[in-house]
Amino acid sequence: MSSENFTAEWSHSVWTRPSTGSAFRLPFFAFALLIIAGCFGGAASDEPTAANAPEANVSVAEVVDTPTANQAEDFPQAINFTMSTLDGEALSLESQRGRYVLVNFWATWCVPCRKEMPYLQQLSETYDGELTVLGVNLREDAERIAPFIDEMGLTFPILLDPPDELLMEHNVRGLPVSYVVDPSGAVVYEKIGEILPEEFDSWLAQADGLAQGR
Repeated sequence: MSSENFTAEWSHSVWTRPSTGSAFRLPFFAFALLIIAGCFGGAASDEPTAANAPEANVSVAEVVDTPTANQAEDFPQAINFTMSTLDGEALSLESQRGRYVLVNFWATWCVPCRKEMPYLQQLSETYDGELTVLGVNLREDAERIAPFIDEMGLTFPILLDPPDELLMEHNVRGLPVSYVVDPSGAVVYEKIGEILPEEFDSWLAQADGLAQGR
């Protein structure tokens, strides 16, 4: 199956709580092996592929239907992070409190990432001031990222060098992976694989505090 035809059908949100401590922070080279395995299925290939669904033995704290915003009290608080943007400025998740935040993990070589970028840009424009899109690049250099941003016409913030604990928290073994933080800081939506506009639009229609019918 080619990457262009692959769709990660992950219709549930998955909440995990890895244990903290010295075993929690992986060295970069070890984590890179996990990403490669997730993207390429363990086989050598130059063709990027979409994210694989989690293995059956992954520890899952809770599996729920796609939640609405008024259920947020049932969901975990997002891990705060501070990363540098492509422009060299520091941006934290905490600084976005009071609005929805869509965090998207991506890379320039990821075909499904490329496919969903126009929709993410549309979201950032449609819900400007209500929903912030943050594109977290998976450790590529600025020289590779900048032409991609120009080509795709992206204006939302691009963050660099995500910390290992953030990647582990959201099971980033392949790309793309996305999650939504609500205005109170709760993780209320998570998607492994390409975001499908019709699916996400349906979720947005239930989200409290977002202007409807735009």
